[in-house]
Amino acid sequence: MSDIASLLQPLKDRLAAATPGPWEFEGTEIVNEPDYASKNPEPFTQVMECDVACGSYCYGGTANLTISPENRSLIQHAPTDQAKLIAAIEAVAELHVPVVIYEVDPVNGTWVYADDERKVLTRLCQACTPASILDDIDEGEYDGGGSDHDVHWPCPTVAALTQALGGDTA
Repeated sequence: MSDIASLLQPLKDRLAAATPGPWEFEGTEIVNEPDYASKNPEPFTQVMECDVACGSYCYGGTANLTISPENRSLIQHAPTDQAKLIAAIEAVAELHVPVVIYEVDPVNGTWVYADDERKVLTRLCQACTPASILDDIDEGEYDGGGSDHDVHWPCPTVAALTQALGGDTA
């Protein structure tokens, strides 16, 4: 199964490499607003420009960049919106962690091993599994037989996030 943190990393890297937002339009240029507390305190760093290298523009003409108001809004808010979405996904992913349940020998109460590793009986989602089942696990009373209330790992929330980010849940 793909790891949500590794799927988010390219988005975070692109956001970190981009000119910090928020951006605004200054004539025909998109620029960022000055933020003297950030890593980029320079005012009005150009974010986008339009160069034309042929036609009548070769003789000293100029080109205007035309972007619809809807697209301007999307571009202006892209850095801050992306940062908020990444933070929201990370917050959800931090809640939905696996609870690993290992098999115990019922005769002597010791862990069952396979290839020098404790044998995993099942994995449940901590956020989705009812508290009563988690209490049974903590008290050593969970038999691993499963119930209608067990929410196995990956839970539907983690599976949906992973698939939406282009990962696999296998």
